[in-house]
Amino acid sequence: MDGDYLSIGPRDLKSIIVGCQASHESVQTLRDLVKRYAQNVAVRYARRAPNKYCLVIED
Repeated sequence: MDGDYLSIGPRDLKSIIVGCQASHESVQTLRDLVKRYAQNVAVRYARRAPNKYCLVIED
């Protein structure tokens, strides 16, 4: 731990999945943080499937 933060290596986290109910502001904040501190981490998005009860994860 580094204060309130967990230190991880640059290859430890491959992607972050944003929930389907995340606000636009939250998504933008997350994208800005990834761009600034973790360019190698993909941001993916959970969306509700239109024709069945499930989530679809998109890039």
